[in-house]
Amino acid sequence: MNCPACDSTATTVHDFGHLADFVAFRTGVDADLGRTCTCGSCGLRFCAVRWTDDQAARLYAGYRDAQYDQERRRFEPGYSSGHLNAPREYLSDIETWVREYLDPATVLDIGGNDGMNCPFADRATVWEIGQPEPAGTYDLVVLAHVLEHVAAPLDLMRTARSYLNPGGIIYVEVPIEPVMDVWHEHVQQFDRLSLAALLHQPLAMQERMTSVGPVRMALAR
Repeated sequence: MNCPACDSTATTVHDFGHLADFVAFRTGVDADLGRTCTCGSCGLRFCAVRWTDDQAARLYAGYRDAQYDQERRRFEPGYSSGHLNAPREYLSDIETWVREYLDPATVLDIGGNDGMNCPFADRATVWEIGQPEPAGTYDLVVLAHVLEHVAAPLDLMRTARSYLNPGGIIYVEVPIEPVMDVWHEHVQQFDRLSLAALLHQPLAMQERMTSVGPVRMALAR
């Protein structure tokens, strides 16, 4: 099993970790298959399960709507996605930071749901993974809270790069989370080193990384 961030084969599958009951129910995958893995090269912590397109579609059907919340509360009483459906308070900080590199005329938000958390939203095209791919290239490609969800983040980064205009940038945002061994929607836990490996950037490049609230940002040219 290769590392989803750096493609290293120096990975270890541990004898602990499992899928959350809700996730196992929606995907039809045995919860015990969700073993925890670590990469000996970049340190990424990830789930052994890699979703198929069909499993991912079942997991995210109606994501964050009322029916989704009701179904999830069967397994996790008190769960509510309401806080996830509010715009992030620091979008203007992101825009200020990005403008240090360029003022994008065109923006592609990959996996951005309704686009409300995309910087420069008034200029953005939103592409949900699994939908028909957009045409053209863009000054700014946004991957905000997406890479921790997908089965093949390296492939998605290659796709993101293919949409860049010359001199464009990719904005990546991932959560910095406490170590967990019950895997919900997130099947990767990135840190500074593993995110740098995914972006194919030397670690020194990540001096551009900035803390904003509960997340970190990385910029890749």
